Amino acid sequence: MDEKIIEKTIGEKWREVMVGKGTKQVWVAEQAGISPEHLSSILADRVLITDENVKKINDVLGTDFKQG
Repeated sequence: MDEKIIEKTIGEKWREVMVGKGTKQVWVAEQAGISPEHLSSILADRVLITDENVKKINDVLGTDFKQG
């Protein structure tokens, strides 16, 4: 049987961290200096994310996730 390993996207990883910490999207967006709407799109993997925003969100959440 072929089993495929599906790696989580960066948005999914951040969402899990936020749920685990009880952190609100609005707060993360404010701390990262991006709009709540844009953060929502990032977390849902609907938009491309810049390296700058990866760093900002990682800094706010205390993570070190990479794109790709």
